[in-house]
Amino acid sequence: MSEFEIVDVTEGDRLITQKEAAARLGTNQAFIKRLLDTNLLPCIRFGRYARISVYALTEFIREHQGDDLQRVVEDKELRMREKGKVYVVSPATLRKERGAV
Repeated sequence: MSEFEIVDVTEGDRLITQKEAAARLGTNQAFIKRLLDTNLLPCIRFGRYARISVYALTEFIREHQGDDLQRVVEDKELRMREKGKVYVVSPATLRKERGAV
């Protein structure tokens, strides 16, 4: 018997790209990257590539049903920046901080 087994992967276990996740959410890849960089959307990283499980994306959608995701991301980025852990700053956040909004 081999040490490897063939396992049937269900749809929920399938890993998708940022592009596929963006299509499912009806947004762009840059926004998905912000969700990943703020750890709002869990992912599995393979070097510089991030993959999202269909299950994690479904749970994320369920958890944030009715939320303004733009505001959720901006709030998380602000908290991260205050802790010195910011990876991404959105243009909208920069405008807000500069008083241009």
